[in-house]
Amino acid sequence: MSSKTSAKPFSVRDPNYVERVRNAFARQGFLRHVDARVEEIAPGRCVIAADFRNELAQQNGFFHGGLLGTIADAAGAGAAATLIEAHQWLLTAEYKINFLSPAKAQRLKAVGEVARAGRTLSVSQVHLYGVDAAGEEQLCALATVTLMILEREAPSLQKNQGAQS
Repeated sequence: MSSKTSAKPFSVRDPNYVERVRNAFARQGFLRHVDARVEEIAPGRCVIAADFRNELAQQNGFFHGGLLGTIADAAGAGAAATLIEAHQWLLTAEYKINFLSPAKAQRLKAVGEVARAGRTLSVSQVHLYGVDAAGEEQLCALATVTLMILEREAPSLQKNQGAQS
């Protein structure tokens, strides 16, 4: 997978998917805390990035593996969210990450693409790249994110939090 192009055409079930994905991302306090941002949203694809700062590093000055896992999860979920219906929402069931090389770069970029969009589960593949000042990318990790597709409005969007059925 290239970080620039998506391999598969997907059918979109919600014409407002971009706004819905951006709104869901904005409600995630931890992603705001690490200053992660959405760089691209397309059917079956989501790209998320974070700039390096010392607070995001491990003891040797590389991006911390926990941050790689966090933005891999977010990119995989963002990609899957582009293909669900407006009344559905996602919850991560599992993710696995393989670290290939230290993420020593100015920017970290996670490119999530849906591998399978099912009725109850969606699986995304995420490639994580360290990006240097010249824009050169080095693949530093691969992740697989499995998400449950749930019906009804997400709990964070319910008007009356105490009235859940």
